[in-house]
Amino acid sequence: MPQAGVTHDISLADSDGRRKFGLMLARTRNGNRSFSIEDSQTIRARQLAMGELTEAELPAEIEQVWTAKDWTLGIGGRLHRDDPHTVALTKKVDVSEPGIMRLAREIRNTTLSSAPDAYEPSGFAIAPNEAGGTTALNMQLWAFVGRDVYSGGDDNWTLETEPQALDVYYRNGIQYDQWVLAPAWYGGADCADCAMPYIYKPPTTANWVASTLTAGRFKHLAKARNATNNQILWGGNHIFDTSLTLSGNHTDSDTTLDLNADPTGTIAVNDIVLMGAAGAQELMLVTAINSSAPHLTVVRGYGTAASDPSGGEKIYLYQPHVIKSSVNPINGGSWSTATKIGQDDQPITGLAVDGDGTTLFITKTDGVYSHGLDANGVLITQNLTTEFRQFGHTGNFLGVYAWNGHILLPIGTGGLLDLDLSTGAIRDISLAVLAPDQTALHGKVVAMHGDPQHLFMLIKDTTSQLLHFVMAKLVTFQGQTEFRYYVLQELGAGATISDAQSTLMVDTSLDDHRRVWIGFTEDSVEEVPHFYPFGRVGDDQSDGFTDDTDAAVTTVEFDKNLPNVPMHLSSIEIESNNLLPGTRRVDAEFRLDRALDSTGAEVWETLDAFQTSPLQEVAFPVGTSAKTLELRLKPVLASVGATSPEISGIRVKWQIQPDPRKLIPVRVTLTDGQQLLNGTTGGRPQTTLTQLNTWNESPTGLVLGTPNKDADRQVLFLPGTLKVKELTNEPGRRPEYAAEFMLVEV
Repeated sequence: MPQAGVTHDISLADSDGRRKFGLMLARTRNGNRSFSIEDSQTIRARQLAMGELTEAELPAEIEQVWTAKDWTLGIGGRLHRDDPHTVALTKKVDVSEPGIMRLAREIRNTTLSSAPDAYEPSGFAIAPNEAGGTTALNMQLWAFVGRDVYSGGDDNWTLETEPQALDVYYRNGIQYDQWVLAPAWYGGADCADCAMPYIYKPPTTANWVASTLTAGRFKHLAKARNATNNQILWGGNHIFDTSLTLSGNHTDSDTTLDLNADPTGTIAVNDIVLMGAAGAQELMLVTAINSSAPHLTVVRGYGTAASDPSGGEKIYLYQPHVIKSSVNPINGGSWSTATKIGQDDQPITGLAVDGDGTTLFITKTDGVYSHGLDANGVLITQNLTTEFRQFGHTGNFLGVYAWNGHILLPIGTGGLLDLDLSTGAIRDISLAVLAPDQTALHGKVVAMHGDPQHLFMLIKDTTSQLLHFVMAKLVTFQGQTEFRYYVLQELGAGATISDAQSTLMVDTSLDDHRRVWIGFTEDSVEEVPHFYPFGRVGDDQSDGFTDDTDAAVTTVEFDKNLPNVPMHLSSIEIESNNLLPGTRRVDAEFRLDRALDSTGAEVWETLDAFQTSPLQEVAFPVGTSAKTLELRLKPVLASVGATSPEISGIRVKWQIQPDPRKLIPVRVTLTDGQQLLNGTTGGRPQTTLTQLNTWNESPTGLVLGTPNKDADRQVLFLPGTLKVKELTNEPGRRPEYAAEFMLVEV
């Protein structure tokens, strides 16, 4: 340690003050002792690799460019450096085509020729018109609005004959042989959404016909092939007419129900039975059966309110876990005997068949089952998802859909699973996984339908009564194929939406139709069928891009790979097509450093509009600087039109603005015979050199005392910068060294 009262040029000490060393600055040739503090270059200059060509040729501290030109990986991105081909969110903007960001299509409303019993569009069908007969089917579009059926399918619908005067609504039709069949679900509160008689459309009549078969009530229908490779129709979640009726008047508390005939050949203990017609239906659990004085002992009101029957009410078997098959499902035909899938307290929620296959996939609240031929041609049933046995949400897998070798499984609490039939693996493809920040999109998937390239879905908003209309694609990028999502539209007026009555159907049945039909029901809102045109411009006779003013796409966050270093934002240049002043433009907003206001709402600032194609540059406000940047771009049309504003590239010019750091190069002489500023001599060179080497081995924080006696500076010893030269090694001479190293002020 230096002696007290001795003055040195500079001093270095550990931050805790335990070790302090006085150092004599080395003399220059003119005898002066130099000491300087220099501005540092905190960002290393870029070195262009062989063949590299970028849009930024100037050093980073002068000018850089953030470029985005492709967004085909859809929504869900966060940082540009991690997700360069994604955006954060789209709303009424389509980015699915490579290199193009354009408005989504306008959702079109249709008109009904006459008012329905209830404005509840719940299904669609492509079914034969009687004009074609059985030899040349003339296919026609149909819409199901509550109990009513409408023909037409352009922008208007014509009311046709009501198939059955019941409080029902119909699901999407399924074509089987020459007929099209549509399941009917009950619309009342007694046994809500249970199966009612399905309807079918013959090719030779104008009207739909309700099934009169005793086995004519199924919630779900699916078409497959049997062991002889012939078409077969499957029905699931069944209600069977036993032909038994109640004998005599009973109260709502009677647990012994007298019947008109012996029930033992039809009903068994632990079966669930349904008694009564629509409007007074009651579910009951059978606990005992008597054949001599035919009656049932039951638990009343088993899931529904107990009724007050007066006699003659029909008795049905309620079989939510049962499937049946038919090759002739119309009146005069028949259905097979029942096959039970698991237990009746885990109802069937959907049926699906992949392509034109022989395997039926049955979803229940507790999992997914397959029913089909094994390698030896034997018909077997197996649970493919035994791990779901405790899964049991009542909404699990409602709306299951087979698409491109995948069985897509909506989860009752929200989200979507993918059963990949090529591997048997199940994975979570929910937007909660692929777009974790977009929490509004993490709700229930209430409907799905698609063509070979496009999968469309309705997703219930997690916080409000809205439906997000979303398109998904399987996109291959860097050797991996993933589902990618694009939010195209929003539907709903804010009233309560019925999940069960929401539906989609892709329609390319006519030369001038390429659209997705959309049906949903809202409380106290007179909803009509809607459609969304898609494909190439002009594929649909009512095509047009939306003029909604809330259309927007939010980019990922740009932090320039230096999230803690400020940048000055100079300008944004948009490469575009079709912009025209006063008619087609792109409004732009920006957000800095994830800014929020006092309420927690995001803070966005406005730039001048872009109105010139193919290139236009707009400056940021003078002095705009931040560490991170997000953009919100809003393509705008004056009215629904055939030409959309298109963005094909974004370039943001910026410059690094690092906080200044001071570098302090130090050259000192170490000798034990060194003359100090007060005229004395001193120094312990070996001890000092050992300490300098210790500091050089790690980035140690130190305290620097300077020659001009300013306040001590907090500095960092930069490891690897120490260079030592021995000035003499003659025998008998005292050791003398020249040492150089670098400090940086912190």
